[in-house]
Amino acid sequence: MQLTKVLAPPCLNMLEQYAAQGLRSTTAGCLVVHAKKIQALQKDRQIKTTRKGGDASKKRWVRNLSSKTLTDAEHRVLEKGHGFAIAPEKVPVLEMIGAAEAGLLRLGHNNAVVADLARSRIAQVLSNSTAPKPNLSQEETRALSNLRKDESITILKADKGNCTVVMDRQQYEQKAQLLLGDSAVYQRLTKSPLKSIERELNKFVWKLRTDNYLTDQEYRHLKSTDGLLPKFYGLPKIHKANNPLRPIVSFVNSPTYNLAKFLAAIIAPSVGLSDYTIKNSLDFLETISDFNIKPDECQVSFDVVSLFTSVPTDLALSITLDKLKHDTTLHERTGLELSHIGTALQICLNATVFTYKDTIYKQIFGTPMGSPISAILANLTMEHIEQKALTTFHTPPRLWLRYVDDTYVIIDSNMVNTFHAHLNTISPTIAFTMETEQHDTIAFLDVAVTRQPDQKLTTNIYKKPTNTHRYLNYTSHHPRHQKLTVAKTLYNGAKTHIRDTAIRKHECKNIARVLGNNGFPRNLHNLTRNTTTAQNRQFKSFTCLPYVQGVTERLKRILNDAGVKVAMKPLKTIGQLLPKPKDATIPQHRTGIVYQVPYGIHWPN
Repeated sequence: MQLTKVLAPPCLNMLEQYAAQGLRSTTAGCLVVHAKKIQALQKDRQIKTTRKGGDASKKRWVRNLSSKTLTDAEHRVLEKGHGFAIAPEKVPVLEMIGAAEAGLLRLGHNNAVVADLARSRIAQVLSNSTAPKPNLSQEETRALSNLRKDESITILKADKGNCTVVMDRQQYEQKAQLLLGDSAVYQRLTKSPLKSIERELNKFVWKLRTDNYLTDQEYRHLKSTDGLLPKFYGLPKIHKANNPLRPIVSFVNSPTYNLAKFLAAIIAPSVGLSDYTIKNSLDFLETISDFNIKPDECQVSFDVVSLFTSVPTDLALSITLDKLKHDTTLHERTGLELSHIGTALQICLNATVFTYKDTIYKQIFGTPMGSPISAILANLTMEHIEQKALTTFHTPPRLWLRYVDDTYVIIDSNMVNTFHAHLNTISPTIAFTMETEQHDTIAFLDVAVTRQPDQKLTTNIYKKPTNTHRYLNYTSHHPRHQKLTVAKTLYNGAKTHIRDTAIRKHECKNIARVLGNNGFPRNLHNLTRNTTTAQNRQFKSFTCLPYVQGVTERLKRILNDAGVKVAMKPLKTIGQLLPKPKDATIPQHRTGIVYQVPYGIHWPN
């Protein structure tokens, strides 16, 4: 009304037109914004609905074979997996200082000023640090506590596939006893040979030290003064009838554990030099990338039954020493003579005793399960067997590739059964099973290889029937880069394994859905694609810090600046809190314990 008195009618009309146009433009802009919001909400709702539908796969994440009925909270906790890291209630200041100090001390006296500066910065960070938010609800925390206290069950990982299995402890023990009752493989002992094993080991390494074949540091590392007998446990094979156990023996803290690792480092470079050995899936894909199969050929896979317990120790020892004898680089890795390595291997191969439920057993055949040296010896034995089999057969396969005990073979279709029979004549104790291609496709490692009508080979990702699609949960208290690595590995697998663009795109959609079920955010594909690898830096020392979100990252940057390479590990995982299948070590037999004696304590006479 005020403008009508001031402005002339033409100006007033022009102003009204501008106002109307601005109103229409604003309204249109608001409509576009609201439309985008509605579209985003609908998409989010659709994804959530899809994830709820995809939650059906979570039913395979937990397999309850026990008589116990799990509550919803207990089931949710177990779904997270053994490796799920629990956020700490407080910052472990002493552990962090100890780990940081271990890395700084290794820098030496020449870097004392740099180390002191790092200590000052670390102290400042820790003084202002706060604990992260909990990543388990109170209900889930109580459920985990109840599961931990329940002595009637045992909770362990399945033999294959990332699945958590709940079993009645009595049922588990019966299956273990049934396994150990095989007199052809195991023998029950009435007396512990622990002291005699330690005496033989210590006498041997002391002789090497006095003859200057070992340094003082190597001698102290290899000798054993308070070793424990290895411990037996089993992992359920839920993909087989009656869920039998796969035997596992933990050699950690046993007298020969460090010696076996020492030997493994010496022998490992001699393994895998065969033309038939495959290092990994990428190596396999590159090898067959330009390979065509003939119409009269077929794809076959031969697999060894129970490799470790099938390899005779005398054969493994003979093959290994012969391999090292012809290794011209052996002297660059060790000053030990071949006879010393042979004696050391004998000590490790004879130390096949273990305990279960306070009973001592001895594995009487095969390489020791769980020893760091066993996989290497088994690999060398397989190299020997394959070389002998291929060179003594009148029509060998046109292509033979092997990863440990699993093979990918292209052979004349008429020779398959004959060659299979020939394989099983090479060693009386090592038996091969055979699997032929189905619908022109066969699996090797995580690759599905398919024969095309033009006889070319195409590949895809192979997922075993036991695959549960459970990975590290995104809410786990792990460093962010470790969680992103899970996604990057899956997306890179689709990129390297799948040549067809449409199939690869479909697989990426499946990966996004699977990651969503594991709590990963929707935009993760972009995050993993945009991450860059840090430039290589030269470090003078190394340490491993317990991970606390917002604290460890800052300490890592400080230590990196000082020349210390840093790894991160979770403080506590669900698996560490659950009932364990292995027998607990009684306090009197624990090793590496530090005792605190109060000042002024009165000792009895």
